[in-house]
Amino acid sequence: MQKVRQLRKTTYTISAVAVGVFFLSPDPVAGVAIALVLQTLAFITIAGRSPLDGLLLTGISFLLMGSLSPDHPILAGADSYGAIRVWLITAGIATVVFSSGLLYHRNHS
Repeated sequence: MQKVRQLRKTTYTISAVAVGVFFLSPDPVAGVAIALVLQTLAFITIAGRSPLDGLLLTGISFLLMGSLSPDHPILAGADSYGAIRVWLITAGIATVVFSSGLLYHRNHS
């Protein structure tokens, strides 16, 4: 269990760095690319040990993708993004809330 706690700490540190890069990078295309690579690394770090943490990270990735504005340079020519944006945000919120609830229940029962 101690190993999973250490992995969880490392994983969420990587994820926090990914969110920071996503929002603070001066180059919007590189910021998105680097953030998604870091989120993938965080997911790979924990998913085999704790699927619920992997699910939570997936929700965070949905929220990051949903928070992109439709005129973001990485979405040039992606006319359908506006239609799915609300679903990415909704799925991200639902996934984060659901997996957080399950993690809380698992850790406090």
